[in-house]
Amino acid sequence: MPGGLSRLLRRRGMLPVLVACIFVILGGSVAVAAVVATQPASTNPQNTVLPVIKGDFQEGSLIHVTTGTWTPSAGSTGPLTYIYGFYLCNSAHPYPNCTFLGDRFGPTYRLKGGQVGGTIVASVRAAQPNGHWAIVRTAQYPTSGTVLPLAPRNIEHPTIGGTARDGNTLRILHSYWHSPDHLSYKYKWEACGTSGARCTTIAGATGLTFKLSHKYFGQFLTTLVTATDVSMSAPYQAANTGQATAPERGPVKAPPRPINTTRPTITGTLTVGKLLHAHRGTWASVDLGFLKFTYTWERCLALGGGGHAFDCTVVPHATNPEYKLTNADLHDWIVVNVTATDPEAQHHAVASQPDGPVT
Repeated sequence: MPGGLSRLLRRRGMLPVLVACIFVILGGSVAVAAVVATQPASTNPQNTVLPVIKGDFQEGSLIHVTTGTWTPSAGSTGPLTYIYGFYLCNSAHPYPNCTFLGDRFGPTYRLKGGQVGGTIVASVRAAQPNGHWAIVRTAQYPTSGTVLPLAPRNIEHPTIGGTARDGNTLRILHSYWHSPDHLSYKYKWEACGTSGARCTTIAGATGLTFKLSHKYFGQFLTTLVTATDVSMSAPYQAANTGQATAPERGPVKAPPRPINTTRPTITGTLTVGKLLHAHRGTWASVDLGFLKFTYTWERCLALGGGGHAFDCTVVPHATNPEYKLTNADLHDWIVVNVTATDPEAQHHAVASQPDGPVT
């Protein structure tokens, strides 16, 4: 091809693709004529939507970069092919001057422990069959994020020690975790009802121990342990935690029934028409503040001398802590019975010493 024609075609963006040579004999000499077919020169593919990185941004996790959206150049035939590159950016190599981690034909990359604290950038190289190509980078991913270390992994579930009985204290005994970093722990106790099927958080119960009360009688309890990698800065700690739940403990049993330690007494004047007052005595119970007391009054006939044997009958409707003496009580002795009942419906009744005779 004449050099001037070639240069002209190149200046105009045209490349010769087919040359047909025709030999013509003119007066004993040979002349050469060239017939040239051309097409527009290929340009690079154009990216219209940048690729993005997806996946769990944590040590050991597999992340994935999309190809983005590309438009091949005019005249290009056949599909685009892609090559992917990954870069680590950190304070020593800030974006865009990041450490190159290598090219790969696949769009995935597994994060490594040595990359903890850095951010990742990916590149996508799109190539046409004619050899023309273009390359683009993602932005830092995540924009303000960090490659997190492996989350704490529970290797032995926590267990709950102690007898599940009203008034007793339960304690978290064991909880083993795997992590190369220092961990902190939080605890959350839960009540799971009488069937153990549905658990709800117990407000304020966040310690290693939990004291049972009558409110949990008949229920099952468990605890949720959360381990947090405190080596990470605060914004990333919430994402770098592990959780484990203890097997349920229960059902919570009733405590011993209420015990009377000082007998009830009666005060007042033993004369018809006067008002007597019952004093319930003293009691011992794990539910002491929740005991309910009821009263019944009796009039008693002394049997024999000395006032040591009595035949007593209940006074109808006399169920208050006070009792007004009537003519029916004349010459009789008076007794008050006090019954203490705990929230589990266990009760214990104790009678006062007989007082009398009524005059």
